[in-house]
Amino acid sequence: MRETKRGFILPYVILVCVVVLAFFALLLASAQNLASGMQSIDNKNGTFDAAEAGLNAALEALNISQYAKGVVRGSLANGYDYEYTIYTNFLGLSPKTISDPITGKGLLVVPAQSALVVSIGSDPRGGRPSTVEALVAAHSVVVDYWKYAIIAGRNIQGSYQNGIIDVGKRQNAFVHANGSIDAAVSGTIQGVATASGDTNTLAPRRIGTAQQSLPTVGQFDMLVSDYEDEVMLYPGPADVYQGGGTKLAATYTCPPPQPSDGCLLFYDGTLDLADSPVKFIGPWTFVVNGDFTEGAPAEITFADAPGLIVANGNASIEGSGLTNAYVEVKGSTLYGGSGTFTGAIITLGNFTFDSGNSSGAFQFDSNVVPPSKTIMGRVKVVSYAEY
Repeated sequence: MRETKRGFILPYVILVCVVVLAFFALLLASAQNLASGMQSIDNKNGTFDAAEAGLNAALEALNISQYAKGVVRGSLANGYDYEYTIYTNFLGLSPKTISDPITGKGLLVVPAQSALVVSIGSDPRGGRPSTVEALVAAHSVVVDYWKYAIIAGRNIQGSYQNGIIDVGKRQNAFVHANGSIDAAVSGTIQGVATASGDTNTLAPRRIGTAQQSLPTVGQFDMLVSDYEDEVMLYPGPADVYQGGGTKLAATYTCPPPQPSDGCLLFYDGTLDLADSPVKFIGPWTFVVNGDFTEGAPAEITFADAPGLIVANGNASIEGSGLTNAYVEVKGSTLYGGSGTFTGAIITLGNFTFDSGNSSGAFQFDSNVVPPSKTIMGRVKVVSYAEY
């Protein structure tokens, strides 16, 4: 009788099943490893993005105020957190040495007018954090204000039915144009009129003189931006913000204790002041973020301290008076009216006497000319590392 082999195939079946199961186990393990790796990458990206967000927040804080310092925490919409620390030396005149905030060992040098920012991004599930470290700095420009009664970045023109006097009686009511002067002044100019261009109709008719260094348009924009940042960061009675189209108050009083650089009124838009007087009590800077017009019967008075008016556009000064003010104009200036002007004017564009309406006296007062001012630009990253 022939022997049967029915049990011969069974070991092969079992072997094949074992191989197949092992193959699928390897696939499953590989998939799990891949998923774990992807999760790790996602977590790393998440913490890195959070650390970057912290660095960006620190830069924004420094752009608002370079007094910003210390530790700040924040969160992103996906649940990741950041914590940044600013080690500032923006106000320093020499390098500053600090302990290495990453290793805790050794020393780091933060240059003058710079800051070190360390930002840590954290995983809400407790994963490994990411750290970014950046040395940041801002380009600063020192602007010097010349003691001129009138100084124009371009030309001086028109006719004036009065004189330009020096209230200090020192014959220092200087007039200068970086372009030419083609103007007529019926009264006395108690100072010298000079022009860098080839025309000068005012005594002693000097032409071809050196151009005076004035703020550039870009620097003017930086200056106005600094003022706007200040009122946004420190709103209150000493830093007043008014939207465009709103009416100015009759009186603004700088409250005690008065800031070292005075109080600030920032008017965010074009201003046409033609109906009522405005008085500033205490030291004030009045910024108009647009064209500025003062027409009769309006009058601006800085009652007990020299004031600064900054017009981020063109200016028309033809009201019933402007007292004790240094006026800075980004564009061109039209000057006239029947009221007395006491102070000084700098305009980056043309200065034009209103030939048909300029009978009011111009009284130069050197006491209103402000000291040199440092204008800080946007804070930028100088060097960068991530861990």
